Amino acid sequence: MTSNNRREIIIVVTAFFLLVLMVWGGLSLASTVNTAYATKQNGVYDLRDFDFADAIQIIDGSDGWQSWPGALYSPEDFVLGLPSDGQPSQTVDYTQVEYATHKITLLLPPGEIYSISMKTAVYAQRLYIGGEYIGSVGNPSMSRDEFIPGTFERTYHFMPQTEQVDVIIQTANFVHGKSGCRSPTVYLGSNKNINIMNRESVFFNALILGCLLMAFMYHFSLYLLNRKRVTTLLFSICCLLLALMDKKLLYAFIPDISWYVDIRFEYLVHFLTFTSVIWFLYMQFPKLLHKAAIHPYCILALGYCFTVVFDTRFFTGVLVYFEYASITMILYVVMQFAMSLRSGKAQNILGFIGVLVLGMFGINDILNYRNVAEVFTIVGKMFTVPVGMVFFVFCYSLLIAIEYAETKRNEEALTERTKLLDELNHTKSEFLQDIKHEVRNPLHIISLGADLIRNRINTEEAYKTLDTMQNEAIRLGKMINSMVELATISGKPSDRKRIDFTELLRRRAEIFRLELKQTVLRVEIAPGLPFIYADIEQLERVLVNLFSNAANHTVNGEIILKASAGDSYITICISDTGEGIPPELLPRIFERSVSAKDGGTGYGLYICKTVVEAHGGTIEVVSELAKGTTVAFTIPVYGGQNEVAGHE
Repeated sequence: MTSNNRREIIIVVTAFFLLVLMVWGGLSLASTVNTAYATKQNGVYDLRDFDFADAIQIIDGSDGWQSWPGALYSPEDFVLGLPSDGQPSQTVDYTQVEYATHKITLLLPPGEIYSISMKTAVYAQRLYIGGEYIGSVGNPSMSRDEFIPGTFERTYHFMPQTEQVDVIIQTANFVHGKSGCRSPTVYLGSNKNINIMNRESVFFNALILGCLLMAFMYHFSLYLLNRKRVTTLLFSICCLLLALMDKKLLYAFIPDISWYVDIRFEYLVHFLTFTSVIWFLYMQFPKLLHKAAIHPYCILALGYCFTVVFDTRFFTGVLVYFEYASITMILYVVMQFAMSLRSGKAQNILGFIGVLVLGMFGINDILNYRNVAEVFTIVGKMFTVPVGMVFFVFCYSLLIAIEYAETKRNEEALTERTKLLDELNHTKSEFLQDIKHEVRNPLHIISLGADLIRNRINTEEAYKTLDTMQNEAIRLGKMINSMVELATISGKPSDRKRIDFTELLRRRAEIFRLELKQTVLRVEIAPGLPFIYADIEQLERVLVNLFSNAANHTVNGEIILKASAGDSYITICISDTGEGIPPELLPRIFERSVSAKDGGTGYGLYICKTVVEAHGGTIEVVSELAKGTTVAFTIPVYGGQNEVAGHE
């Protein structure tokens, strides 16, 4: 990768992360509803002075509830005084509890409509507010036979008639191992604010889901266009599985899906997602991640996929061990990427940031789900993996885009080299043809002349034959030199740089003036000629050939060198007052082996045309017999090109 390409990638990556930060900041500031955590005093939440028009109260499920594990109490039971004093929810070990009752007491201004938004307590619930039955999800029961599981996010509305309001939730769980019947986290607020919060949540989830699905379709399309890029297919599968981790996509297609099918689908996607992401990273960075670490983890994850065919309590109960293995793998991958940052490669930097964010958010959610710790939230949400997923997908989408750009550059460079090789092969073929056709005749004449000298005594004829042999040998030498010169021009990469064209023209003119005897050279160079971007050695060949042609066809005359500048080109004219070119040769004067002079090789103007056109210019000849010839060519002015050696 060149320094220019690396600089472009750094600019793109920086702009990308600035855009991500802007979007992230916009989402964080987009929330129009404030939240506050309610505090319990003397066993109740006193919210009579709280401004519900300004904020929403959050009642944490891990603290503040009174719980009765192993019992399902209704409001009537509490009126009759049947339940004993409950236990604080944070003191209860729920992992072995199959059903329970949770209760909080609120003090609210009566006569107003309030809303409670909550996710179903695991894994079925029945809700009472102010002594009235509000609704159920599934059927919580004290027996497995009567229990019906269900989970859903719902919002309930109520209007208290008195200041004191008891919220009672009956929960049961006979299907999820090591989860128990925890008390839920609820959001309490005005109907308006709760609706705004729900709309923001829907928008946030739809944005994440849309990003992941678009990434899936885009990269899957890339794979269809180039099926050799298996990593692109694997990444598209990762995007789809990450999108499916949000079960709203499943509910959109199958709204009445069975809970047992739902949870099996959820866990299967969970295990497959971890497997596909880790395997994609391994395929994308095979030298960075070791097979000895990746293969056992992927085999373990695939093995967990088969656990979903068993009872739900089994595969949900062993999930914790998979999470331990996943945290270990996340730390290993992040460490390996961190060590690769020393290379300074943009791909490694993007890879590190992507796995760091996704891994950090994943570990945060695992710790939060297991009630170990709550590290941070995003846009008020404790479940942060969706944001990490989108960030991960964006990082690796940019990484794949960089790889495609580099592949495209390599393909263009390969095409250019192939074109050069084709040109070299064509030049070689023409060179061999010229050797075959052009060298044969002079050699035949030389051979014939030697035979004549040997068989003839006439000295005058011998001298004439020797002169012919000498001329043909000289012509043969010139032709071979021209062929070698043409092959050199065609085979050598152009070494272009910024050139002071005025200085070059004056220097070549002075050298040429020293070679003239009876012919006058006049130089007319316009002042202030701009610089050009060219191969100085090749341009000198052009000037030498044109000066030599003018001198060979002009005796006791004048040769004029003129140079003037236009907007984008410099025009150079070399004129003479010599014998001119026959009209029938003018249309073919730039072809190989075409010469207006006996003994000429026919390569001079062909070489000039090759060099000028390779520099982006044009060349033409105007001639009239007995009056002279003018050769004019153009060269583009310097436009700020990079001064690097190499084929252009």
